[in-house]
Amino acid sequence: MIRFAVTIFFSAFLLFQLQPMIAKFILPWFGGSNVVWTTCLMFFQVMLVAGYAYAHVIHRYLSPKSQWLIQSALVLAACLFLPIRLYDEWKPQGTGDPAWEIILLLMATIGLPFFVLTTSSPLLQAWAAKSEPTRSPYRLYALSNVGSLLALLTYPFWIEPRFALPQQSWSWFAVYLVFALSTIWSGYRFMQRSAKGDQPPFGPDPKVDRKSDTMALDAEVDSLPNQRIHILFWILLPMAASIMLVASTNLLTHEVAAAPFLWIIPLSLYLLTFVICFDHPKWYMRTRPVVWLLFWSAAIFGLCLIAGGVTVDLIVQIIGYSALCFLTGFVCHGELVRLKPPASQLTLFYLMIGIGGALGGIFVAVIAPRIFEDFLEFHVSIFLAILLIFLSYLFQVSQARRHQGSQQATKEIRSKRKRKQALEDTSFWETSKGMLVSLSGYGIATLVMLVIVVGGTNYFIVSANLHDGGQTIVYKQRSPYGVLAVVDVHPTFENDYYRYLINGRIDHGLQFIGSTWEHEPVSYYGRDTGLGLAFKHLQNNSNSHSPGLSIGVVGLGIGITSAYANPGDTIRYYEIDPQVEKIARQYFTHLKQCERRIGPDNLQVVLGDARIQLERDLENHNVKFDLLSIDAFTSDSIPAHLLTKECFELYRKCLTEKGILAVHVSNRYLNLEPIVKNIARALEWPTTIVSVRSPTKSTWVIISQDERIHDEPAIVASSIEVEDSGINVVWTDSFTPILPLIEWPDNWRDTGIGKSFWTPVRDWNKLPE
Repeated sequence: MIRFAVTIFFSAFLLFQLQPMIAKFILPWFGGSNVVWTTCLMFFQVMLVAGYAYAHVIHRYLSPKSQWLIQSALVLAACLFLPIRLYDEWKPQGTGDPAWEIILLLMATIGLPFFVLTTSSPLLQAWAAKSEPTRSPYRLYALSNVGSLLALLTYPFWIEPRFALPQQSWSWFAVYLVFALSTIWSGYRFMQRSAKGDQPPFGPDPKVDRKSDTMALDAEVDSLPNQRIHILFWILLPMAASIMLVASTNLLTHEVAAAPFLWIIPLSLYLLTFVICFDHPKWYMRTRPVVWLLFWSAAIFGLCLIAGGVTVDLIVQIIGYSALCFLTGFVCHGELVRLKPPASQLTLFYLMIGIGGALGGIFVAVIAPRIFEDFLEFHVSIFLAILLIFLSYLFQVSQARRHQGSQQATKEIRSKRKRKQALEDTSFWETSKGMLVSLSGYGIATLVMLVIVVGGTNYFIVSANLHDGGQTIVYKQRSPYGVLAVVDVHPTFENDYYRYLINGRIDHGLQFIGSTWEHEPVSYYGRDTGLGLAFKHLQNNSNSHSPGLSIGVVGLGIGITSAYANPGDTIRYYEIDPQVEKIARQYFTHLKQCERRIGPDNLQVVLGDARIQLERDLENHNVKFDLLSIDAFTSDSIPAHLLTKECFELYRKCLTEKGILAVHVSNRYLNLEPIVKNIARALEWPTTIVSVRSPTKSTWVIISQDERIHDEPAIVASSIEVEDSGINVVWTDSFTPILPLIEWPDNWRDTGIGKSFWTPVRDWNKLPE
């Protein structure tokens, strides 16, 4: 058994080291957004199904020798794709939904190695069950999840901070070679033992030691109706847990950053539930009220979290979403273990688990963005989990009653005909009469929770579309990059109103409608902000910039920066989300007004990832900007690949000799000023940090070789010094740790949760009249 255990552990460890590593490899090519991890998770889950299906088929239909030869050939063939590397020819060309491009890229780079690793756990467990029939193979499944969990925990806390991506790739390849040799040896020993006749490979199922593998209720899967119901639960329970995993990860990364640290926390807890539940059924017992009280409390708390959004402290969000992810997985997988089959159906059982997980990933990554206007898959996962747990409970109660009825019938009725009639009399529908009596507190409480979740979801939908204080949602649309909403606000003391764009939970531009401020830059982009002062400096020294300024802007928003463009200027926007351009042109007037001033040919919007498009523009058009503005946040999530040393070198090539780079670093959760300043210092690029509140706090880092801008009186008056926080990290394309930058609140323990939910994000009554 030890050789199987070691090989399974290695395969799981490699599998879950590969997941965050390859996602980080491709992250810069797709805007650095959370859509990368969501799509990667879906790909991983679908490949897991393919691997489980392969293991099920070859173990059922092929001889031990054929299994060993085919598996050994696949393991060795995967070495041809290693170490992992990317080529510039694979960079995405399109500007639409990136999901399919990500899937094709993953298939071309890690498809075969990942597939091989997914086949190892179910196939080797099946080999172990045949080789040592007196021992339960399900604990090997728990061991594989221990390996997965160890891989995930070591990646953000040990691997990522110490090794660049090329080093990670070569180290991973070295460990894979050890796994390959172990797999070939384990298969060879299994083949030898089968050939000697020690254990018939396709004989009757062995008796399992009930002392080491006790089940709360023996699964009756022999009859076809029961087998179908069991299979349905084997699919739907993992599906509910998978939806919660991807949905909670989606929410976290959408508000902070698409970083391995925030990918791995929910996934690690999700895997931990497999370890606990499959280690022994005793860990999950319905008779323990604490489990259900914690789960139901976490469900209600999760609904409050998503309603509170970014007004809730980061630490509270991480704990809340992670706790709900863990408890949802625990109860779903606990019910799954109560319905697990005998060892003869082990590979089928794992195949159904894989299908359920894949369906959950597909639902969140592909279906939900196309049918929901908001992150409603989070609510769906809570509702589905509670409903399935309740149905699983009813099914198992009916099975227990039927089992008791058949035993009683066997004792009292000896004839075959009467025994059959007795079984029919104790069928599911007959025993359902006493079902309500047997529900007890657990069943009734579950029904109450279903009502609460439905009510909470309905409240979220209504509150998200009907605002107080005269707010009206004019437009709302979900794209692969987040939820976009255009909101009109009618202050009670004025007839005029203003309109702003929300991306996720953060405002991304504001425009007054029907007032003298309609075409004025306000909010983060006001004339007294770092960006406004940079424009003022260039326009005051415009004699050296004939015929006009060349302006580049990364991140379109509502096009508010175009208010600074004067006749003769040119402005070029880089925007990854086509929906943003549609909104800027249809619901706001900054772009139209700018085109009237400078001409439509002098204002362009380039769709696609800004870094890739800048590289192409530099190569094909030799672009040179007098000012390049970087403001490409999605909600509060940062595209880290736009804040690396290599990317800043690209920015420098795109600027004129005296050009200005303005980087917007305002963020609720991350301290970005040291990162930008460290990169500029490494490139010997003078910087000034300008921070104002007008009334929204706006912090810009002004970087330029032109010393005159750093000496401007207005900039000097608004400049701040970055406190020595001990952050000496310089981000590179292969090294972007998030942990050192997180601003953990000092008094988060003393902050009331209700107060956190209702703290106002902004006070627009202080805006200029």
